[in-house]
Amino acid sequence: MSLINCPECNKEISDKAHKCIHCGYPLTNIKNENNMQSPFICKINGQNYDLKQVMDIMKSDKSKTYETLKNITNLDRGQCAQLLLIINNINGIPSEFNSGDTLNSYQRRINANIPVTCPQCGSTNIQVVRKKFSLLTGFATNKVERVCANCLHKF
Repeated sequence: MSLINCPECNKEISDKAHKCIHCGYPLTNIKNENNMQSPFICKINGQNYDLKQVMDIMKSDKSKTYETLKNITNLDRGQCAQLLLIINNINGIPSEFNSGDTLNSYQRRINANIPVTCPQCGSTNIQVVRKKFSLLTGFATNKVERVCANCLHKF
């Protein structure tokens, strides 16, 4: 067993966990995505590249990481920087990278495939409930809460 960082809250959790114990972020889709093929293969603009050498260099000499990535993939300076930012953020190689990807667009694409789950019971039966009044001002508000239909946990 080893510790990994949660992609949502960035706290350390077990790599065997199905969801983050701190924020409830589901980790099963991330594991499935990474285990479909070699964890070092990244499909960049439609072509598969083995980035194991990049990961090895990141562990030993970070100053040569950019040059190595550029030589392997032939990406331009900005694209290499964005891919390295994603690699650092997820602590691994993404399964796919397109030339227009940024860290935010990559995270949105990954999160779009993950259903919202209750951090307490793990249920996907979530309802959005509108708050009617603010406790501080007493006026109407447009904020919403998520409520689990199974355990009634609000988050």
